[in-house]
Amino acid sequence: NQAWQAFTGRDQAQSIGEGWLHAIHLLDVQRFLRAYRAACTASVAFIAQYRLRRADGSYVWIQHESAPQFDTDGSLKGFVNVLIDATTIQQIRGDLQGQQAVLREARDTVDRLQRVLSVTTHIDTLDSTLKFILDQALSLLHAQAGIIFRLDGPDGSTDAQPTLTPVIHL
Repeated sequence: NQAWQAFTGRDQAQSIGEGWLHAIHLLDVQRFLRAYRAACTASVAFIAQYRLRRADGSYVWIQHESAPQFDTDGSLKGFVNVLIDATTIQQIRGDLQGQQAVLREARDTVDRLQRVLSVTTHIDTLDSTLKFILDQALSLLHAQAGIIFRLDGPDGSTDAQPTLTPVIHL
């Protein structure tokens, strides 16, 4: 039809039969043909996306929706096709995939930070535990020192400047 010819730049002679397939991007045509032929064989509707060459030579994404049409006797008469420019949808899909990748990376970073925080918390707990143990050990040493040493003044009396005097002499 005229809309097809204006969009693709392909005239009617170039589009007859399977000539219209030459407007589909080379990397997409086989995938499209599999879907198209399966739908024809089963006489069912199908939807496909592919890149279609415009009259200016650039490619745009197309969503191709096709529905079977039947004769009054139930035999397949053909397909009614609607082609929709899906370039914006593909761009949004690409942007969404990019955002999902950023989100995955952020989630991985949060996971790593949580692991670091967990290790830091364990280190803080270990640090507190070691400090407690050292304080207890020092208290015990001081208690032991009180048994071995007596806090006396220089003349044996308690005064303002005590010194440690050994109780046990070796």
